[in-house]
Amino acid sequence: MTVELSNKSMITVDGTEKLTIDDIKSIVNNYIGGEELLRLQQYDDYYESDNTFIKGKVVDKHERDKLPNNYVPTAYYSTVVDTMAGYMFDDISYLPKQDIDKEYAQTLNDILNANNADVKDMRTGVKALAYNKGIELVYTTGTIDQTDIKFTDIDPRQMILIYNMDIEPSIFCGIWVRMSTHEDYKYKVDVIYKDVWQYYNMNDQKVVERETEKKLYFSECPVIVYNSNDMSSYSSYKKIIPYINALDYLITGNANDIEKLTDAILVLTGIMLKDDELDHMDEIKAIMGLEPEAAAKYLTKDADPAFRQYATQLLIYEIHKHSHVVDWYNPDAGLSGEISAKAMITRLFDMDISSNRIEKPYKLGSYKRIKLITELMFKKRMPVGEIEIIYKRTLPNDFQDLAPILNNLTFISEETKMEMIGADVKKETERMGKQKTANMERIALNMTDDVDPDLDDEGDE
Repeated sequence: MTVELSNKSMITVDGTEKLTIDDIKSIVNNYIGGEELLRLQQYDDYYESDNTFIKGKVVDKHERDKLPNNYVPTAYYSTVVDTMAGYMFDDISYLPKQDIDKEYAQTLNDILNANNADVKDMRTGVKALAYNKGIELVYTTGTIDQTDIKFTDIDPRQMILIYNMDIEPSIFCGIWVRMSTHEDYKYKVDVIYKDVWQYYNMNDQKVVERETEKKLYFSECPVIVYNSNDMSSYSSYKKIIPYINALDYLITGNANDIEKLTDAILVLTGIMLKDDELDHMDEIKAIMGLEPEAAAKYLTKDADPAFRQYATQLLIYEIHKHSHVVDWYNPDAGLSGEISAKAMITRLFDMDISSNRIEKPYKLGSYKRIKLITELMFKKRMPVGEIEIIYKRTLPNDFQDLAPILNNLTFISEETKMEMIGADVKKETERMGKQKTANMERIALNMTDDVDPDLDDEGDE
């Protein structure tokens, strides 16, 4: 086993031999104590609005009994990830490539719907954006006579990917690690190849078989990885983390300063208050009798509110600029008040370019999922064919702007016009056919009702 010498940091194996017990133990122990798991955990912390950078400073101040010591992390990492995920993965269609593929596409969509594909598409999409590592697993349940085709998403932190050393590396096997409830073992470890699924229990020193291995019949490992950044192992949004740290530090500092203001000491020079007056001052802390001149003031550290506001807005701007995700809440973005769908789509241009770049590596995972499911469908003698995966962006409806223009165009088909306004061509064609049939029946019925029976009889003569 080796680690690939690139910024993708792949664990690779040369050959087709299965991993030994020692290999598995070494890989799992190195992963649990290694940089990749720490990196994935950091992404998870930021997604859950738990800023480890600020928390470290808070812990340090707490250990030194230094107050005030607030902790105010922001949710900008999850805001950016969730906004892009909602834009990209809210509406995914699996359509037949040709008419001959319609039966296959219908059967495939039935399997996807039975597996709640819309929920899992979004869940995997969020993880691919947040971690640059969304993981799914295709498997089967039931008996030989009644096999159900299943797929599920796996926490990326639990799956170690082992690649082969081909020119274009593919997954040789996946090692699925999670905590065990067994009193003698710390981890449950599953090693999943294309042709076998192995089950182990493991502690720091020992790996033992948990149950008999299971035969698989895939052409490739059924562990699927979804990447959003194919240039490295880092998330596309790693670059905004320093800006989030600075913003959280600034906001936390503001909270501390506000608390300091409430705890400020009132200096009374040349003024001596009576005991009954002091009783009515409640929480105010006072020092009396320092100087002969009569004066009253608070001891505070001045801070320019305008500069703080400028710094906060600048950091928020940098976060959205480098993530290529539009800031819907910024009044300077021109998204407040009444705005046309065309203007909103124009403002989404940069975000759309970024989403197109993300979609390309991500789609490789989607097509692998379909390929693996199709192999199982073939074994079950279900219809098979080809489909096209369409990621429809969540965009404002600009139908009012497009309708008059499309109505006057005579050199493109009605189907193309429907596609341009975002309509489902198949559904609309079926609806138009039903509507046409209903109209014809209505016309025929009206013609029958309008005929004078006496005239009809005369015609027969």
